[in-house]
Amino acid sequence: MVPVRPPFAMYYEGRSVKSIMFHRKAAPALLAALNEIWDYCQHDQARIDAAGVSKYAGAYDHRYVRGSKTKCSTCMASRVPRSISSSTREVSGREAYERKSGAAPAR
Repeated sequence: MVPVRPPFAMYYEGRSVKSIMFHRKAAPALLAALNEIWDYCQHDQARIDAAGVSKYAGAYDHRYVRGSKTKCSTCMASRVPRSISSSTREVSGREAYERKSGAAPAR
């Protein structure tokens, strides 16, 4: 697990999120996605907030291995707040922004 610093302000239950703990192999992809969202929003925090992208709901689930009370398993959980996610299929950061903000898709 490594910390990933988002390029824009993010909040978990009203508290500022300084970094997101993510698997070391997946961290570059997460940072690339966050940077793409930031670039798409033209580095405007107000647009990020309006789209709900600044609402963070967690990315790491520390849990026990089934049947064990001492051995832990790590589980990366993709937790998109319900206010952003409108379907169960995966969407790009840009598509999530467009859905939330009502912006016309960039083609």
